Amino acid sequence: MTNIVLSFLLDHIMKREEVRRLKHGGSGSSGDDERSRLAANRARLIQVESYGAQEQGRKTAGVNSPSAARRLKAGSTIPRASVKSDSPSADILTKAATNNEVTAETVAAYAAATASDYDVQPFSYWNVDASTFNLRIGPNYKREKKKAPSGPALFDLYAMDAVQDDCILRSTEEGFEIPNIPGVTDIDTGCPDVPPMLVVTVNIPTEEPAMFGGEADGPSCIIIMYFTIAKHTLEELKNLDTASTGTKLFVEYCRKAGSDEKFRGRFKALAVVEEMESLGFPSFITSYNGKPALVTKSGKFTRHENYAEMTVNVHMWAYLAKKGLYMLRDEFPRFNVNIGFTIEGRKDEELPEVLLGGCRVMEFDLNKVVSAPGSEKEEALENVLVATDSWS
Repeated sequence: MTNIVLSFLLDHIMKREEVRRLKHGGSGSSGDDERSRLAANRARLIQVESYGAQEQGRKTAGVNSPSAARRLKAGSTIPRASVKSDSPSADILTKAATNNEVTAETVAAYAAATASDYDVQPFSYWNVDASTFNLRIGPNYKREKKKAPSGPALFDLYAMDAVQDDCILRSTEEGFEIPNIPGVTDIDTGCPDVPPMLVVTVNIPTEEPAMFGGEADGPSCIIIMYFTIAKHTLEELKNLDTASTGTKLFVEYCRKAGSDEKFRGRFKALAVVEEMESLGFPSFITSYNGKPALVTKSGKFTRHENYAEMTVNVHMWAYLAKKGLYMLRDEFPRFNVNIGFTIEGRKDEELPEVLLGGCRVMEFDLNKVVSAPGSEKEEALENVLVATDSWS
């Protein structure tokens, strides 16, 4: 009964927001939005050069596994925010962008840049400020329930991607090239359990969820975040006896998560919407801002040669969580959101928690998210691109 009542409330809010947009000329799916989406797809189609011919060759050869022709370059689908000209990292990052070349120096510059070093731009991203997230601290968290801003994240964001597809992405390498950066992704971390790179893939439903009998697959907006191990984490891994509790807990997670379902279920996702109180959302929505969500059965942890991957299937989440996300889909362009991940600490010796890594996503717009290669949407858009060549 509670689910039904809350569902009606969510529907009421969605209708109210739609009236508000129509009344004030808000962000509906306009012709300009569609042109923007088509332009983004055109740019990606250029990147996947001769995709059709290579794909046909793959089918003729009877190869069913994904080929390089189907995979996109990491970080190619959504732009990073523009670095300011007076930023200490400006020269390094501008040179990297001009030469389309990523080095260990570039990755370090991305990691060192703070919010004051870049401009907030619609539909862009940057590395997150770990202190944005309030995480568990001890002693005796069960009784005291105290939290505090996280210390520095164990991993730094290297890049982010966003695509739409007809189904979930079960493994990132099926759709994207995993970054290969000499001196960054090929290093020995000093701990055999911890890889130099962490990839988190989140599959978010794009269709309105059903209250009963929801599917574990379907049309999705797929968000991929690629993280590289931070310099201070490498230092701590040299001696686990003196390492921070957050580092020790992550080492234990890497050891156990592949085979221990209960331990794998201690992976937590958090989202902090900036200035949410000023956006006009009801209190039962704002009260969840920054609250963690345990990723239990919807998460899959896989260890690869030089990276670990956590795949999150939001299709498997509770109805109300999916309904809330669906309700907010048209509101994303109105705000900035900080997304972060951590491992839940439960005992005093596992606290304080620390952020694994995160991403600050600015004014995210689903209308600008490109379609994945081979999806039905992409095929339809390719046909539309031919018909819209005369658009100015």
